[in-house]
Amino acid sequence: MRVTKPYGLEITATNIAASSYTAWSSATTYAVGDKVKYPATVTPAGPYLPTPLIREYEALTISTNKTPAVGGTDDWLDLGPSNQYRMFDDRTGTSSVRATSIDVTVEPGAFFDHIALLRLDGALSVRIKVGRGATILYDETIDVSEDATDWSDYFFGDRDGVRTAVSVTPQVFYSDAWVQTIITGTTGENVGLGLLLVGRGRDLGVTIETPSIGIEDYSTKETDVFGNTYLLEREYADRASVQMILETGQVDAVRRELAKYRATPALYDLNNAESEEAYDSLLIFGFYESFDVSLGYPGKSYCSLDVQSLI
Repeated sequence: MRVTKPYGLEITATNIAASSYTAWSSATTYAVGDKVKYPATVTPAGPYLPTPLIREYEALTISTNKTPAVGGTDDWLDLGPSNQYRMFDDRTGTSSVRATSIDVTVEPGAFFDHIALLRLDGALSVRIKVGRGATILYDETIDVSEDATDWSDYFFGDRDGVRTAVSVTPQVFYSDAWVQTIITGTTGENVGLGLLLVGRGRDLGVTIETPSIGIEDYSTKETDVFGNTYLLEREYADRASVQMILETGQVDAVRRELAKYRATPALYDLNNAESEEAYDSLLIFGFYESFDVSLGYPGKSYCSLDVQSLI
């Protein structure tokens, strides 16, 4: 099991438009319903700060010289990051979308050993390249199309099913390296990516078999006095409960490390690195709800961790 805090990333190339709206201007009088992007451009914040985003806003009042703000104001409704930046907003429920393919190159500005793509949608393959200047350090293409489990599924099953996450761990010890991600889908059909993460991970311990996974559904279900039930679909959060084993001498170090991540978004890879099987469901970007350690075993300690994703 490992935990990875995402770096702030500088976008150096992308085939996704920054926004379809014009940049906000203090000299323009906006009517109710007008939409803008703000800021017009972003400046790289460095590897240890959040990725700067261009966001979109809708005017709620006749607005002149009233600056949009994150979270919205009485004058502006915050519509969230623009399509190009949704994969960088520390959320998995907001996806960057483009027809046929997504091609984006970023620079972390620091050493890294973990690249993850979460909430993939409509993808058939993912190619991840890492380079330094013109030198290619890492190049892997991953088939994310879901194989049929039997002949009935092959001929009659849902062929839209794909893997929803990819995680690779190249060891890159250059602060000036770049990462290119190419996501390819069916021609003319949309492909989406909820989160692109690059960072440096920390191993915590060995995940014990039989972890528990599930979702927290935020859809609403209401029944009127006549017994009619109405369902409103909303987002959901992934969650998991795992146990891991570690040397008792590591307990204090692991506790200190996890203390750094309280109320901090991070990627929890709950898969056992020693196992031949890995599950997308055990890649969760979010926060841990609880962390408990049992110290009653000579040389070994058992820990339990409950994690929930951000949406």
